[in-house]
Amino acid sequence: MTKLKYTFIALISMLCVLTLTSCMDLYDGDEVQTRFTVTFDANGGSREMKPQTFAYGEEKALSANVFTREDYAFIGWGITKDQKKKSYEDNEIISITSDLKLFALWESSTCVITFKANFEGNTQPDVTQKISKGVYTALRLNTFTRPDYRFIGWATDPQKTSVDALDGSTVKYPNDTILYAVWTAGFTVSYADGAEDEEIAVPSSETKLSNTTVKVSFDGIGERYGYTFIGWLNSSDGKTYKKGILEEFTMPSNDVTLTAQWQENAIQGGGITMVVKSETEAALGLKAYPSESEHKVTFICADGYTYKWLCNGDALDLGDGTSDLSTNTRSFIWDVTSKDAGIYCISILATNSETAKTYSATVYVTLTKSN
Repeated sequence: MTKLKYTFIALISMLCVLTLTSCMDLYDGDEVQTRFTVTFDANGGSREMKPQTFAYGEEKALSANVFTREDYAFIGWGITKDQKKKSYEDNEIISITSDLKLFALWESSTCVITFKANFEGNTQPDVTQKISKGVYTALRLNTFTRPDYRFIGWATDPQKTSVDALDGSTVKYPNDTILYAVWTAGFTVSYADGAEDEEIAVPSSETKLSNTTVKVSFDGIGERYGYTFIGWLNSSDGKTYKKGILEEFTMPSNDVTLTAQWQENAIQGGGITMVVKSETEAALGLKAYPSESEHKVTFICADGYTYKWLCNGDALDLGDGTSDLSTNTRSFIWDVTSKDAGIYCISILATNSETAKTYSATVYVTLTKSN
């Protein structure tokens, strides 16, 4: 019994020694350490964060990151400044038994687009643009030039002849990217009708090398009611090219658009000058086109109605002895050669066949004797 007693006492003594040793680990000098500090390092960032205190055994969230770094995104906390994988998330709940220093970990939030002129003999330096990763951004406009070639866009492969992105288009890239200029030989001369809300035939476009002579085409331009074609306005030099006066130019190192120029007809002929004024209800879209050469007015309005045309309140006289029009006629030509001077009120009454609602529109035609 005595032997067992002494053995029990010895075991108790050993437990006391182990407990005392464990407790001494919490000593700081002569005091027991029961509170610990987490300090935060910006690791290349800016702004400051106050240290955070933890009680022994306490669980709570780390302070939210307030550090910032230009062109970088915060991804978490590390216990060393150069580590790639984070040790703690922002606001992660932790418990510590010793002081802890945490370093902000950063990942670049931008990427660089490098633009290359992409042709043999080029001496123009590359151009770069910094954009945010994964964010749609407009590409900077091309500044490269190539003799006798026209820039058509960018490709990610220097051998491609088709484009992946147009000049100034909006794109997004996840990483650094190289864009190569795509070129096509020659520049385009195109023709535009210069008539808003109308479609008028124009000559076909053509491709020309720079510094070569371009002969302006005066064939293939369609007729525009109420107007006379007078020439082409050159988008490159601002000159108007007229048949028999100025008919060719030297092709610059860029595309050229030739826009038709029109002169509104002051109708004169047959002793009559005509001025047309329109008061139109939008639903009908009534338009009047005087023809200088034929001394006639063409009237056109919207489709989908039944129609009745009036002149000064009476059934319209077309000038050929006809005084009554078909109720389904949405356009006609009125010959004014034999008309007396005066103001003529041309009206249309149009009835919607489905709703039976009637619309009206009026055109005033003033005829005066010309000198």
